[in-house]
Amino acid sequence: MNGLYELTKKVKVSNDNHAISEIVSIFDPKIKSKTRTLDIHAGEDLKQELTIEITKAIKRFDVKRAPSFLEYVNKLINK
Repeated sequence: MNGLYELTKKVKVSNDNHAISEIVSIFDPKIKSKTRTLDIHAGEDLKQELTIEITKAIKRFDVKRAPSFLEYVNKLINK
């Protein structure tokens, strides 16, 4: 498995959808922890919204300037 930096670079360079899926799967435990206390429908809705936001964040993320994609997404999830 590639690290977040390498996966993010793949997305930035070639819009690699597999890399996006790998990044989202890395954050799956964190997403599940946020949806655990919700009913099934609200939990699924939140999971979809967080997945969309992570995907947008990947595309906005500047690999040359930002300190760490992990910090960036954790900040997004913990809003």
